[in-house]
Amino acid sequence: MLSREILYGGGLVALLIGIITILLYWNFVKTYDFWKKRNVPFVRPTPFVGSAIDYVIKSIQETELQRYQQFGRIYGHFEGIQPLLSVADPTLLKNILVKDFHVFPSARLMTISDELVSKMLGNAKGEDWKRIRSIISPTFSSGKIKKVMDIMKDCSLNSLRHKRETEKNTPGKNKKRKTLALSLKGNAFFKFSIYA
Repeated sequence: MLSREILYGGGLVALLIGIITILLYWNFVKTYDFWKKRNVPFVRPTPFVGSAIDYVIKSIQETELQRYQQFGRIYGHFEGIQPLLSVADPTLLKNILVKDFHVFPSARLMTISDELVSKMLGNAKGEDWKRIRSIISPTFSSGKIKKVMDIMKDCSLNSLRHKRETEKNTPGKNKKRKTLALSLKGNAFFKFSIYA
């Protein structure tokens, strides 16, 4: 009688574990038809990780380029069970990032514990986002961006010239790899040239 109780009890436990496992699996994969229902081409997800496994195997750039070539300018993918939409259409991106951005600033619900990082424009939400955007928007006027483009061109040419001179003087050694970034920042923000 004791052996029957153990057998039935063990079988019942195994059955319960099996049912719980199936329910957990179903709960994870139930959203994976999200893009199919909306007739959007999508990257077939792997259970529990979604489409994010590709970023571990290859670089983000390689993965995005391959997906763009395979699925086109607009396609869906998954981060875990969260459906995400990738957009590479310039007109649609302009609408999303400029005209209709007020619809999207809180679209991705991600908690950021660092107070400073949570106040950055890309992470700010609601009224904070509106306040920060109104402060920095004048910085990115078309006239100011054109001025920065001229600065970037000059810095790039100076950096390339400097790199060639450095390679002539010390062959095989590249001591100043970050001169372009430093030059761009110095010129754009402080009107300071590192080559003067």
